[in-house]
Amino acid sequence: MREAAVEADIRSEYLSLALEPEAASMFCKLLPVDCLKLNSSKFVETFKPGTSYIVLDLGGGTVDLTVHHIEYDGRLSEIARASGGAWGGTQVDEAYLKFLEELFCRCVFQAFRENNTSDFLEMLREFEINKNESVKEAFSNKRIIVPSEPGLAVLKGAVLFGHDPLVMKSRVSKYTYGIEIIDKFVEGLSPERYRVFENGIYKCRYTFCPFVRAGELVPVGKIAREHLLSDTFDVKEALEYMHLQKNIQSMLLMKAVFELELYTSMHLINPTCLKCILERQKSV
Repeated sequence: MREAAVEADIRSEYLSLALEPEAASMFCKLLPVDCLKLNSSKFVETFKPGTSYIVLDLGGGTVDLTVHHIEYDGRLSEIARASGGAWGGTQVDEAYLKFLEELFCRCVFQAFRENNTSDFLEMLREFEINKNESVKEAFSNKRIIVPSEPGLAVLKGAVLFGHDPLVMKSRVSKYTYGIEIIDKFVEGLSPERYRVFENGIYKCRYTFCPFVRAGELVPVGKIAREHLLSDTFDVKEALEYMHLQKNIQSMLLMKAVFELELYTSMHLINPTCLKCILERQKSV
C-alpha cells in the first residue's frame, strides 16, 4: 500500500496507514455515552481509563478482532495481537444454506428457493436476527455495545487516527525479527555441523540474533538496538546487517529481516541456529 502511494506521487511524510481494527477501536473509544446502547435500551458509561475491551468487527467476508486497554493517559495498549479470518456473515450464511440442503435434499431446497422467494428471504432475515441474539447469549456475562452507524466505524476511526497518530501506546508483535550472526559455539546447544574455528576459538555460523520476539509488547516508536562486534574476515557482510538495528519501523521494510512466527520462546531463549529454525519451519 505504501509503495502504491509512492507510485501515485504521495510523499511519505504526508502518508499515514491506519490498521482497520485500531481505527474501529478508536471510534468506539471516543463515542459519546448517549450513542451507546445496551440491549437497545439502556444507556451505559464505558471506555474510561483502566478499561479493557474487545472490538469485534463482523464483516460480510471476514471477522477482525482486537483487544485494547485504555491507559490513564487516554492512549491505547494492545493486550493481544489483532487476529481474524474468513468467518464473516456471508461465510456463516453459506454454511447455513449448505446445512439446509443436506437436511432437506438439494433438489427440494432449490425448488423452495426458486418457487417461494419471499419465504426464502424472510427465512434469511430471521436467521440474521438469530445470529445477533446468539452472540449476546454466548457472552451473556459481558456488556455488548453496538454503536450507531457501525458501518462507518472504521472510516471515522481512521479520521481520528489522522488527528492523533500517537494514540497507540504499544502493540503486540506478530512476528519475531532478527538477523543472522556468527556467535560463540556453545556445547550441547549449537549444531555441530555449523562449527567453525576462527581467531583461536570455535564459533557457530547461522546463529539467529532476535531483536523483537513474537508476542512481545513493543512500545510505539521503540528503537530496537543490538550491539554486535565482528572479529572475522567478513566485516563487510556484518556492516551490511548492522543498519537493520536502527529502529523497528525500518526493520519491517527490510527483506533481510526474518519473520518467524513459530519457534519463539522455546528456541529463542538464547540465540540459536537460524538455519535449523528455517529448516524446521519449512517442515511444518
